[in-house]
Amino acid sequence: MNTSEKKKPSQQLLAKILLLAGLLIMLLCFFLPYATATDNNREYLEEYSDSMFIDELEMTNEDAVNISLFEYFNIYKHALAINESEMIAVICIILICASLGFTLLSLLFAVLKKPVAVIIFNVLNLVVFYANAWDHTDRGTIGNSSYDFGIGYYLYYIAAAIVFAGVIWTLVNKAKEKKQAITEKTED
Repeated sequence: MNTSEKKKPSQQLLAKILLLAGLLIMLLCFFLPYATATDNNREYLEEYSDSMFIDELEMTNEDAVNISLFEYFNIYKHALAINESEMIAVICIILICASLGFTLLSLLFAVLKKPVAVIIFNVLNLVVFYANAWDHTDRGTIGNSSYDFGIGYYLYYIAAAIVFAGVIWTLVNKAKEKKQAITEKTED
């Protein structure tokens, strides 16, 4: 009985670490390359690396080889400020902010030990993240001759799977604890 008591907290701890690691990776993905230049575009951007990609953002061609969601947020914010593609900019800003917000809410509920809320916000997050990716491919800004999805895009889905694994493991541990508590009460 003593070894099982020691084992339970470590199982809970491992599940929580897995869950938090997945959520922290998701946060990191906002700063990793969401889009990366294709070979031909990369060559051009690197050849003229000092040229400005977007002057007002002080974004050089070198910076545009890999573009993160955070940088896309700034690009769309700039587009909105200069009244260019306003509707697209608003939609993309909302999608990026919603995805970040759902990630932060998932992190909050993970810390508060509310696994069902983590599942709900993680599902919402995936829907919004997928909608953002679909928007980029539908408009041809990613998945074209200039840009493909970067590591941040793919890692986001892996992180979401890690979050789900951590939540499921947490729920299984809670169910086992409740079952054991009921068994111990009936034995007394």
